[in-house]
Amino acid sequence: MKYLVLVILFIFVATFVFPQQDDLTLEQLDEFFDSQITIIDYIGKKEVEPQPHSTKWRAYQSEKRLSERKYFSITGHELEAKQARKYHSASIPLIISSPIACYFGMHLTKSIYEWEIEKCDKEKVEEDVSITTISFFTTLIISILLLRSGVRRLANTRFPYSKAQVITNEYNEKLLEEIKEK
Repeated sequence: MKYLVLVILFIFVATFVFPQQDDLTLEQLDEFFDSQITIIDYIGKKEVEPQPHSTKWRAYQSEKRLSERKYFSITGHELEAKQARKYHSASIPLIISSPIACYFGMHLTKSIYEWEIEKCDKEKVEEDVSITTISFFTTLIISILLLRSGVRRLANTRFPYSKAQVITNEYNEKLLEEIKEK
């Protein structure tokens, strides 16, 4: 329903922005609306007023969502498509290394605790477990930061909304000219 409203809204806006569309046939208009690209900025799952530096935008062609890499490929920006692919691919090692770091960190914490028990008086260790506590929390913080960084790379785009907006406008104008020439 949201996309239908957006398409209808775009049709009304497009008639004022592109007054030269008056000489397009209905078939040409259909072709344009099926091929045009729109970008929408989000916070969470809510559409918001576009912010120039936002990296939470999503691209759509007709009603189909495009990945950032696919968006740049379609618009003819192969360098940006490669950079976006590398950016998103870098999230996989971060996400995978998070539980691995947690696993080995917990084993290190356990080893430190056992070493403290062997080396020191048991009552003193129970009172002063600072090395064990620091090791435990450091492990958790590192694991959470790795996971958060990886998920953020997957959820956000590599390039800001302002760049995508310029590219989208150029692409849609070029598309309109190509359809008119047919």
